[in-house]
Amino acid sequence: MKAVLLEKIEAAGVVGAGGAGFPTHVKLNSTPEFLMINAAECEPLLAVDQLLMEHYAPILVDTCNRITKAMSLKRTVIAVKKKYTRAIAALRDAIQCLSGKRHPACELVFLDDVYPAGDEQVAVYDVFSRIVPEGNIPLAVGVVVINIETLFNIAQAWKGTPVTDTWVTIGGNVPQPLTIRLPIGTPIRTAVSLASGDCSPMTHLCLDGGPMTGHLVEDWDEPITKTTKGLILIPRTHYLGLRYLNISRGVTRNAVAICCACLQCTEICPRYLLGHSIEPKRLMVAAAEGLERGAHIFRMAHFCCECGLCDLWACFMNLSPRWLNAKIKREFQQAGEPATPLKTRWNVHPLREARKIPTARLKSKLQIREFDRPARFVETPDIEIRQVRVPLRQHIGVPAAPCVKRGDRVKKGDLLAAPRNGELGARIHSSISGRITAITPQSILVER
Repeated sequence: MKAVLLEKIEAAGVVGAGGAGFPTHVKLNSTPEFLMINAAECEPLLAVDQLLMEHYAPILVDTCNRITKAMSLKRTVIAVKKKYTRAIAALRDAIQCLSGKRHPACELVFLDDVYPAGDEQVAVYDVFSRIVPEGNIPLAVGVVVINIETLFNIAQAWKGTPVTDTWVTIGGNVPQPLTIRLPIGTPIRTAVSLASGDCSPMTHLCLDGGPMTGHLVEDWDEPITKTTKGLILIPRTHYLGLRYLNISRGVTRNAVAICCACLQCTEICPRYLLGHSIEPKRLMVAAAEGLERGAHIFRMAHFCCECGLCDLWACFMNLSPRWLNAKIKREFQQAGEPATPLKTRWNVHPLREARKIPTARLKSKLQIREFDRPARFVETPDIEIRQVRVPLRQHIGVPAAPCVKRGDRVKKGDLLAAPRNGELGARIHSSISGRITAITPQSILVER
């Protein structure tokens, strides 16, 4: 049963839809005790997981039960914010209807409306009271974590349907926020136009992701991928827009020396509060003092989850410890240095509960409460997507190798590229029917 499940997931090209895109068939090819469906969706303004739970609860619960049975799990939980009342009602109804038909039903566990409740290591502790060792993954404490859209894609894979579309919330400073299913490879400019009215790169910034962890879209003609969850439009003159522009222009990296060592970035860091060896203040001071990257203290950067609380919430000097940590991590990765733990025991900070950040306060801090409106659920766009540029790397691992050639005609769902034998990666399928008009080392262009 497990082998069949993994085979279907691999064939469909399922990857983690809510994060870095780790191939799901590899993640589930393990022997955990517990499965946690991460339904926290803690980033403000995003609504994909919430709406999928409301509209597809029976499918999601049934798939939970299939995975639980196939993997012989002790316990399967859906960790959902208690404020998602409509999603919870739908899940409860589905659990009640499906209970006992294939396997003891999964259970709901409720999370507080704080940020970052959806960080998988934070959620694992809140649900199972287990601390994931620094530099490690939840599987180290017997837990495998997937998010709601990944679960939905596994349900489709079970039926033989590959991943060809992704669900995206288009929100922020737009006339009507929406959460919509779009073909993978759709240009961001086209996606944004469905909800943004007259927004343009001249007047607005586009964040790929949420307001806390998103990154600036430099080219609006870039395609959406399997991991695109949100496209948030922010006016360039808005508080949040200015903060992102400062980070992108390097203001914070040049101003690192003005860090006043106030400790606020450290005291609010969710991984520090779990007992991990990460102290953003010490890293900022070390950088300001000009220490060489080989200094032991910089190894702390390995354990940063890049949630954004240190810069967008804590730092009143408008610095970005997150940017520094991310830069150091990239340097370590390029040098092949692993994230080796700096200690062997981790104790939760006694003030952790008191230092959790309510999402409502975060929205006020970011000045985005005016953008927090319901996102209309749309299963099919009003316009026909005539062209897609499907990236060959939408996942952790190596890019998929094309198995089509220019001029070929393909149907939606046909295989475009696949990992070579033994390589970590995921299969890529055509998201529309049409003709292959170009193949580059980065992508395949399909036109109707």
